[in-house]
Amino acid sequence: NVPNPVGIGSLYLCAKRLGWQQGPVTSQASETNSLQLASCAQAYRLYTAQDLLSFPVASYKVKGILPDVGLGAIYGSSGSGKSFLSLELGACINQGVEFFGIKTQPCEVTVVCLEGEGGLQRRIQAWEAAHGKPMPLGVKFIIQPFEMMRVEQVELLIQALPKWGVVFIDTLNRAAPAADENSSKDMGLILEAAKR
Repeated sequence: NVPNPVGIGSLYLCAKRLGWQQGPVTSQASETNSLQLASCAQAYRLYTAQDLLSFPVASYKVKGILPDVGLGAIYGSSGSGKSFLSLELGACINQGVEFFGIKTQPCEVTVVCLEGEGGLQRRIQAWEAAHGKPMPLGVKFIIQPFEMMRVEQVELLIQALPKWGVVFIDTLNRAAPAADENSSKDMGLILEAAKR
């Protein structure tokens, strides 16, 4: 019992004003719809347990800890040394040397440093002093601002990164400043950006 309800005629009129044009439904359009449905039906495959058991064994950048393809997280209280740990881990991965006795697979490493940029030089100097050698050239740093929830920035970062490398984003809080880490919606968007 709404006064002046919107009917189908009003919807057609509004759609036409916005540029919609009605065209005849052709057999070609029906054929296209059938092809789309057929491709959707083929989009999902059912696997048996035996199929899954025959899949290749998972490979790791850091054995048993960081998968070759996937996501990982370093977490701890503020000031606990997460940035130093990730710097050491990144250097070990890049060189293919053990990380606290755990095997690594060498690849390019990029550290997106969003917090404590001013102290980055001191961290690198401390690492070099502790190891008695320069930081590996295969460890690169990005120090410009970056937000994971901005699609265009994620795409620009992807273009800058070497293929099949490891990326450290330090820190999640600075990479998603407007996000609520307790919100499943916000964390879903962050995880999608990280997977991308």
